[in-house]
Amino acid sequence: MKSTPALLSRATLRTVAVFGLVPFFLYSTASVVAFALLFYFLLRGATLRNCVALLVAACLTLAFLSAPPPLTPTSAERASMILTSGSFALILLSPLMRARVVVREHWLVDASLLTFLVVASIATLTGVGPKGGLQIGMFTVAAYAGLVQGFRRRATYYLVILLSGARGIFAGVALGLLLQKSRKTLYLLSIGVLVLFAYGLLATDTLSALRDQLSLLENQGVLLKGRTKYWLSLLAEQTTLFGHGPGASVQAVSAMLGEYHVPHNDYLRVFVDYGFVPLALLFVSLWRNALRGPHELFVTAVLAAFLLTGNPLSFPTVIVSYLVTINCQPLNHEDIQSTRARELKYS
Repeated sequence: MKSTPALLSRATLRTVAVFGLVPFFLYSTASVVAFALLFYFLLRGATLRNCVALLVAACLTLAFLSAPPPLTPTSAERASMILTSGSFALILLSPLMRARVVVREHWLVDASLLTFLVVASIATLTGVGPKGGLQIGMFTVAAYAGLVQGFRRRATYYLVILLSGARGIFAGVALGLLLQKSRKTLYLLSIGVLVLFAYGLLATDTLSALRDQLSLLENQGVLLKGRTKYWLSLLAEQTTLFGHGPGASVQAVSAMLGEYHVPHNDYLRVFVDYGFVPLALLFVSLWRNALRGPHELFVTAVLAAFLLTGNPLSFPTVIVSYLVTINCQPLNHEDIQSTRARELKYS
């Protein structure tokens, strides 16, 4: 019985570390700390499964980076290539990873996230610090909201995400809640994606039709904050099974704008950089992770939506939050109450 309070204490510390501190590592060399935290959870106990998955992910990253982009990359593009390739490899191998990260909702996490929200909001209003940091940090908030069991706490975090302006992540939250209510919807979506991939593989005019639709939106003034231009520049690239090499998508968008810029659609980034086959494997990995459990389904839906209009592969906080969340085991209220009852009984 003496070990139980220590378990609760460790669960609280893990939760604070993953969901309370990781958002602060955005756009910083401190992102290494976030990845170190992930590797600690995955390698704790040195399970063979996780060791093999991380080794294969490292080899896959090197394989991706061995294919050079069309042009000599700048220093910013080179850093993006390494980070994106490593993040993408980790997500591809994530269905093989298994860890028992016991977490619990706690006011310390609320306090830490509140501090992040205040700091990120001030940085956004003043233009100091990372651009878009508030919206990107909302992914970790959504991941934590998917784990907590108190309705008021969940609803509060959903409201915060909505007010932050992170529309892609909020759309993912809505999708995650829908899929949790109806697993049939997940299977229907999976069949739909499979049909689209089969059509895209067999029909040669698929990309042309997509370009035409985006061009129509652009002509009608639907720019999606410039995203239609970014996506059109990516769809202009020739279709390949294994891509043009890491950084090709960033170079295509940057060449159009005349300055360094990311694509704001990581599905198209994967398609251009790594090709049709890795993109299909990405959907398989997300689908398998969604089947692992309720909160895994929820956070995978949030990531899938974020990939559509954002650049989560560029941000360690998103990748680490996602990979740890799908390996979390929430400690529910009943466990805590029964533990406290046993403590009182034997005290």
